[in-house]
Amino acid sequence: MKFILVILFAGMGDIYYFTDPSFDTKEECVAFLKDNSTAVFQKVMMEYGYTKEITAINCIKEVDFQNIINGQTVS
Repeated sequence: MKFILVILFAGMGDIYYFTDPSFDTKEECVAFLKDNSTAVFQKVMMEYGYTKEITAINCIKEVDFQNIINGQTVS
């Protein structure tokens, strides 16, 4: 089971998610975020071209994320 890093932004419900790297456990994902938070924020800044207000950051199962995006319930 893979975990991915998901960022939720304030405003219009915009999200950004990282599929690379992906992680085998939630703990690996959280440790990556703690150790690389500056690089993560720089990547988001590079993608959008400006700083966006972040509402939440979480590491979730990739399959659960896909289910949410597809409007399905998460187990």
